[in-house]
Amino acid sequence: MRCFFSSNSLKVSYRGKEAILDTAKAVKNIKKKGVKILSYFIQSKTTVFKEKELNENFQIMYGKEASFIDPKNINEVTKTLNNLFLEKNLVS
Repeated sequence: MRCFFSSNSLKVSYRGKEAILDTAKAVKNIKKKGVKILSYFIQSKTTVFKEKELNENFQIMYGKEASFIDPKNINEVTKTLNNLFLEKNLVS
């Protein structure tokens, strides 16, 4: 995960463990407010080692709601959407 901030030609790179943990914290705070999270990990081809690292980081950020699906397979997309909508206590 990488974000760039620019101010007066000063670029700051925000990435790595700090960005991953900040994202996880933000997601956790959103969940505490009763918002249900649905997240998809979509990537281009990469090495097996890098893929494992990316998957682990995504899991850290989004927890059990992290979905690893083939976005070209509409059945996988609709299944995850249906599971979210059918969850008990979806609406407070």
